[in-house]
Amino acid sequence: MKTLNHECPLIRPEESEIEISIFGPGYGECVVLHLGYGRWIIIDSCVDRGKKYPEALRYLKSINVDPSKEVLAIVATHWHDDHIKGLSTIVEECKSAVFICSVAIKKKEFLELIEMNRVSAIGDNQSGISEFLSIFDILTERNKRPKFAIAERQLWTSKLPGMSDCEIYALSPSDFEVDKAIKQLAKIIPDILSNPRRIPCPDQNDTSVVIWAKVGSENIFLFGADLEEKGNNDTGWSAIVSSGFYSTDLAYIHKIPHHGSHNAHYMPVWERMLCPNPISVLTPWTRGNNRLPSDIDLGRLSKLTSKLFITASPDTVRKRKRKDVLISRFINKYTKYIRYAEPACGHIVLRKGIKDAHSEWKVSLRDGAL
Repeated sequence: MKTLNHECPLIRPEESEIEISIFGPGYGECVVLHLGYGRWIIIDSCVDRGKKYPEALRYLKSINVDPSKEVLAIVATHWHDDHIKGLSTIVEECKSAVFICSVAIKKKEFLELIEMNRVSAIGDNQSGISEFLSIFDILTERNKRPKFAIAERQLWTSKLPGMSDCEIYALSPSDFEVDKAIKQLAKIIPDILSNPRRIPCPDQNDTSVVIWAKVGSENIFLFGADLEEKGNNDTGWSAIVSSGFYSTDLAYIHKIPHHGSHNAHYMPVWERMLCPNPISVLTPWTRGNNRLPSDIDLGRLSKLTSKLFITASPDTVRKRKRKDVLISRFINKYTKYIRYAEPACGHIVLRKGIKDAHSEWKVSLRDGAL
């Protein structure tokens, strides 16, 4: 593995080169994948601080990728605001892509929430539910349907020149998790009807879509979304590990779930699903005085791999936010427009040749990533 830390402009990857880009501004995350030969996938969405435009689209256009033609799939791992902000804009611009989301969203209880948001005069246009409303409206206009993810379902496949297939699978949610989430939704609907304020999203991450991706036979990646571990073989990481669906394949790239939180940690994942000392990446999460990962989380993770990277320091993000409040108060008083000069979204870029199993990964840390 070769690690670079510089700010020179990135260029489009070679056709026979894998790229995994992870973006994380401190609230939200996004993964952009190049699986070879112009096949691009976007997982979740976050927006930059100044322009409120999806980081995935900004980046792809900066390296001369045409999102309308070359992005072939968009995955919403779950409907929490920090993973879906700006996703409707991505769906709007990526006209050739199939939209993939948790099968839980197919259930009538969730569709009722979407419809409530549509008719509610107090609906929050910034919520994850509103993003889904916009996405479904776009798909309806195009006469397209989402593809629904559930454990052990193949979500996307493509043949690569001279190689075995490129494949993407969902490892979650399980049937049990979907049923539990729908029951939770059913309980809150009467409260919304009696007091129609901001349409809430369930607090749990149980229906997150965990992605298992393979490019050829050697390049395997695990993207953990926000799936948590509850110590129940029917849910969370216990359900995935006990299923054995991933067979004997081991992932070398690991997007650590739920911002490194202890409630998403499950040691058998490291022991049975990942190769020794994997490249592991995570994004921070900060809201007020709350932050992930904690110092304890980082200490635990650093003992499991020496190749640990994060898109931004949680402490830096929190200090920057406090500073921004004071500066913004002054600027807003005397100006009409704010343009931020400092990078607002850390970016980790992983690249590797597809055909040479022995080629090393190149890691580029950009815009404050560590």
